[in-house]
Amino acid sequence: MEEFSTVTKEFLEKTLKCPVVDFVLTQGSQKGDNYIGVMISAEVQTLTNEGFKKKDNIIIKCYPLHPARQELNNSANFFYNELKVYELWMPALVSLKNRYMPITDPLPFAQFIGGEAINYKAIGENTFFGKLLYTF
Repeated sequence: MEEFSTVTKEFLEKTLKCPVVDFVLTQGSQKGDNYIGVMISAEVQTLTNEGFKKKDNIIIKCYPLHPARQELNNSANFFYNELKVYELWMPALVSLKNRYMPITDPLPFAQFIGGEAINYKAIGENTFFGKLLYTF
């Protein structure tokens, strides 16, 4: 599938910050379920610092292939804004929760691993890419 070509071993190693031994990609959602991006499910086998193999199941949200959906993403800067929510706002929210409600359940959102996104508004170009990773 064309959308799978954007997820490479190099991208996974850069984002996960460890060597990738093997990975298998499958659809993360049914076609048409996600108009903001393409969801890819990845079963990734990595090496730990101790040299042990570890298997993780990851959801990767990729930039959409359809030009109209790409323009929608560009106009609202969805990927960059979502990346900033997980990098800045979610850690602040977790910190507040832990400070004022330490004995309550963890906040119910997927663990964000990382990713990449160009700030479309800052560069003012019509090209954009984004990939965000989550684990469940």
